Amino acid sequence: MLLTMRQLMLTTVLTLAVVSSDNSLCPINSSCHCEHNVLGDLDLWCSHAPQKVTFHAKLKPGNMLNFQCFSMTWMDYALLSGLHVGPTPRVAFTFCPLPNMPLYQMLESIGISGVESLVFQNSNLSDTLESSFLAGLSNLTTLTLHGNGITTLPQDLFQEMTMLQYLDLKDNALQLPVHVFDHLSNLLTLELGGNQMSHLEVGIFRNLSQLSRLNLWGNNLQNLTQDVFIGLSGLQFLDLSSNKLTSISADLFAKMPQLRELTMPSNNFSFLPDGLFSSTRSLTKLGLYDNRQPLQYIPPGLLANLTNLLEVYLNMCGITQMPADIFWGSPAIVNISLQGNLLTTLPAELFQDTVKLMNLKLGSNRLQALPDGIFFGLDNLQTLELDHNQLTNISGNLLKGLAQLKSLNLEHNQLKHIALEAFMHVPTLRQLTLSHNHLSLRGLQTNVGEVQSVLSACVHLEELYISYNAIMTIFSDWVLTMLNLRTLDLSHNLISNLSLEDIQFLSSYITVDLTYNTISIIDLQNLEIVARGQIPHQTPPNRRILLEGNPLMCDCKVYDLLRYLEDRLEPEARSMFEIIPGNLSCAAPPGWRGITVKQLSSFKIQCPLPKLVDCPHPCTCFERPADSALIVDCSGLNLSQSPASLPDPLKLDSRVLWPRRIKLNHTELWLNSNSIVTLPWNTAPGYSRVTQLYLSGNNISTLAAEQVPPHLQVLELDHNNMTWLDASILQALANKTTGLQRLTLHANPWQCDCAARGMLNFLQEHFTQVAYLSNITCGDGSGRSLANLTFNDLCPVSSATIVTMSIIVALLGIMVGISAALYYYFQHEVKVWLYARGLCLWFVTEEELDKDKLYDAFISYSHRDEEFVVNQLVPELEGGTTHFKLCLHYRDWIAGEWIPNQIARSVEDSRRTLVVLSPSFLESVWGRMEFRTAHSQALSEGRARVIVLLYGDIGPLDQLDPELRAYLSMNTYVKWGDPWFWDKLRYALPHSQKVSERSKEPKSRRTGRDDKLELISTPSSSTTSPTDEVLNPLQATTALTNGHVTLLAKTNGHINGCFVKSV
Repeated sequence: MLLTMRQLMLTTVLTLAVVSSDNSLCPINSSCHCEHNVLGDLDLWCSHAPQKVTFHAKLKPGNMLNFQCFSMTWMDYALLSGLHVGPTPRVAFTFCPLPNMPLYQMLESIGISGVESLVFQNSNLSDTLESSFLAGLSNLTTLTLHGNGITTLPQDLFQEMTMLQYLDLKDNALQLPVHVFDHLSNLLTLELGGNQMSHLEVGIFRNLSQLSRLNLWGNNLQNLTQDVFIGLSGLQFLDLSSNKLTSISADLFAKMPQLRELTMPSNNFSFLPDGLFSSTRSLTKLGLYDNRQPLQYIPPGLLANLTNLLEVYLNMCGITQMPADIFWGSPAIVNISLQGNLLTTLPAELFQDTVKLMNLKLGSNRLQALPDGIFFGLDNLQTLELDHNQLTNISGNLLKGLAQLKSLNLEHNQLKHIALEAFMHVPTLRQLTLSHNHLSLRGLQTNVGEVQSVLSACVHLEELYISYNAIMTIFSDWVLTMLNLRTLDLSHNLISNLSLEDIQFLSSYITVDLTYNTISIIDLQNLEIVARGQIPHQTPPNRRILLEGNPLMCDCKVYDLLRYLEDRLEPEARSMFEIIPGNLSCAAPPGWRGITVKQLSSFKIQCPLPKLVDCPHPCTCFERPADSALIVDCSGLNLSQSPASLPDPLKLDSRVLWPRRIKLNHTELWLNSNSIVTLPWNTAPGYSRVTQLYLSGNNISTLAAEQVPPHLQVLELDHNNMTWLDASILQALANKTTGLQRLTLHANPWQCDCAARGMLNFLQEHFTQVAYLSNITCGDGSGRSLANLTFNDLCPVSSATIVTMSIIVALLGIMVGISAALYYYFQHEVKVWLYARGLCLWFVTEEELDKDKLYDAFISYSHRDEEFVVNQLVPELEGGTTHFKLCLHYRDWIAGEWIPNQIARSVEDSRRTLVVLSPSFLESVWGRMEFRTAHSQALSEGRARVIVLLYGDIGPLDQLDPELRAYLSMNTYVKWGDPWFWDKLRYALPHSQKVSERSKEPKSRRTGRDDKLELISTPSSSTTSPTDEVLNPLQATTALTNGHVTLLAKTNGHINGCFVKSV
């Protein structure tokens, strides 16, 4: 946008002004330089030597010039020669020496004029100030000389300053001449604080009739009379604080009719004279606090009839008694502070005229009782502080008349009783503090049986502090009617039980502090049921319950609290409130003492069932609600036999359970540390529900399959007399339907002979479920670990047998070698000859096993490798030169069916299982399950069913899962990135017999293959195209000519699974 002519002219003028200012401020010498700072001010730096600044001047043109000096003398002012600053109303010198000329001449020499405000601060002027220092500065209105260490002032120092209105001489060490202020007839403010003055000359202020504010704080004044203040007829503000005043005359303020604020704290008054304020009818504020001596006497009517008085501060003065009429006739008072005195009682009529009183502080006295009606008529009172007194009782009428009271503080008293109607007089109360008393606050019981507190009328309460009392319950009015309650401090009380009803606060935003009570029971049993019935909030409520420091009984009733803390409840329940346990710890039972609830698991909570009539004697029955378990504990009872029957957990009456909603579904039987020899059959009553069976430390020597419960998950047989396990029990334990998770067999005298081969095989296959595997040792005293033995260790063979077997094996090896050589040379003729005589079934054994399988391969992989599988593996195998039918979980699994069943069926329906072994696969629980399922099927069939595809770096083999490590160490695998990867992978997969496809392959790719490629595969319905030609063996005729087999068919192909080649 183009500039207008007016804007252009204005810009030009401002530019010239800045240039002019620059030129006028900077002296024409090499010792100074000028620059603009970021605020647009001009900075002048002058020095005698490089890197050593003598002084710095900051100029706000037309407004202020501030000199800051650094180790300079008056002669260094010569560096400023040539300056022409111009009109500057405010000038300040900081740490600068006095010039050797009157100050105004020094300012004129650098072109400064129009000075109205002057600050000169040196801190070490002492008595060097001369009369001529301020000569010529007749236009000054403000002069600041504080903190200069001045001890004396010339009597005529201010004689030319008739316009001066503000004079600051504080923080020096002055002794003032009597006539020093005679010429300051227009002075409004005089600051003389902090000068250590011990007296003032009579008549020193006689010409200061316009003076409005006089500050004499921080001196050593002891006695003051009216003569000192002659002439201060216009004074409005007088500060005499922090002196050593012991007495003042009754007429001290008689000549100050305009006095409005009088401040006299931190003095040594022991009494005040009668009629001290009789002439100060304009007084609005009196501050007489922190008196260093007890104020033993306050005259009657001291502050009476002061109709303009608003604030009275008589706190911390050691007052023992207040005149009843001290405030009479002063109705405008708004604030009264009498706290920190020695008052034991107050006159009933004390506040009868202070009808506008809003804030009354009576705390930190020795009040034992207050008369009824003392506050009557204080309709405007909003804050009342009665804390730190010795009150024992709040009567029904004490608070009468306080209809607008908002805040009441009664903490640190000795209150034991509050009348039921006491708080009915303060319906607008917002904040109430009753901490550190002896209150129970119990009120009346409602028609529905709920107990209310004596505070039930205070429905608008927002903050309630009642810590350190004798409260034993959470009253219903706090929960249901105080809808605005934000803070409820109940810490350090005697509350012992906490139910769900106690913390269902209707206030949406509240913090309830229940720390350091005696809470031993926290019952949240129906929390989820109640939460489902709550009306949804537009904004989530914020209710916080603090529970630290309570002696919690960690029994059944803590179960729902633990579920809450473990976030195992429904979301609605969690949103009702936030429980903050802090370091809440168990006080009982003894075994859990000191354990925090954060460390405790709900799965450890067991509840006794004393009402369970069919619990076997002398056993004890418990329930564990976390997993709906019935626990029958018969351990350590010296039993010789197991109970004949057990309770059926599905038939238990819910009335004996805790919580009531729990339904038990399985049993744990603890029989350890007894003398049991044998167990009942699993058909005995109740034994079919047993999932965990603990038999450690008994005399059991045999175990039958019929004694193993069908759903057993945990079996502990250690420290018994077991010597062997027969095949039936091993099969029962290995049964997939039992879901065995833990088995202990150590500390038994196991026989390590040929009969233990089945057990050894079981241990090797189920080593993850067997605890303390290395501790399962032979009972022959050798200490050998059974799991580390081999079959040969169990059944050693003699040397003669070994030699004989070696010879036989060598002969068989020679025969096999010769046969293999003959077969390799005449393989084609052998195949045709065998097929022509119907003897080729041996070659099709695998095809017979796989004829009903739906897929060529099931691909097992981690979901993190899905991109490689979907984009690389599947397209090549399903759409390459050889088409394979693949089973993929995202495509072929049935939605909603149990995943382990899906895995087992996919492995069962596939000819191969292709495992994409990657770092992600090693972290997949489902991947390992798929591998074990496929590996188990391959072992049961005695055939190679598993193909391992190594994808990525899986690290050292010795860090892999033991079962997978064993497989990789004994089998080959294909590796992604190998130049022969696809050829090796297709060879390992079931081979297709499609004649048309095979005949098109390059010869170089077929000649390198083993005959297994041609003989092992048979086309399935899923991979054979309907258009492929299949030769019927009944239509093929053969003729023997010169020892050769000739087919009528002119193509290479397969007939009934046998390879046929034309010649």
